[in-house]
Amino acid sequence: MALFLGRFTSKIDSKGRVSVPAAFRDELAGQTFKGIIAYPSLKNDSIEASGLDWIEELSRLRDSYDPQSEEYDAFSAIFGDAYRLPFDPEGRIILPEMLIAHANITDSAIFLGNTRSFEIWHPERVPAVQEQRRALVRERKLPLRAAAALPAGVPR
Repeated sequence: MALFLGRFTSKIDSKGRVSVPAAFRDELAGQTFKGIIAYPSLKNDSIEASGLDWIEELSRLRDSYDPQSEEYDAFSAIFGDAYRLPFDPEGRIILPEMLIAHANITDSAIFLGNTRSFEIWHPERVPAVQEQRRALVRERKLPLRAAAALPAGVPR
């Protein structure tokens, strides 16, 4: 499974093409789909993206719910707005206008690693978002511990 780490800035051209960071493309190299899956973040004004493996994992999670349940239906908020974005020979993708508008992206974007997925942001938003996230860790004294120490029921 891919592991996305780091922060990278990329320019977006007039056709909506943007280069996915080489480090992220390297993480995706062994996957059957040569590209990314991207969808509007459900929490932020950003784009969530991953490899096909993570989307398949989310699909398996969805399948663990009763198909008649609201939880099962809620996953369509991801799957219904997701795009398969193949890499061109230069490692670029074309961001659909709907995703660009959701994230308020104009001429550049920041790719922000988030372990199994990554986020694509308007560059001016990232410093404040990252500071909010650090403040939450400090305020709640969130433990950074090994997966082996996680309580039962927490995904590993």
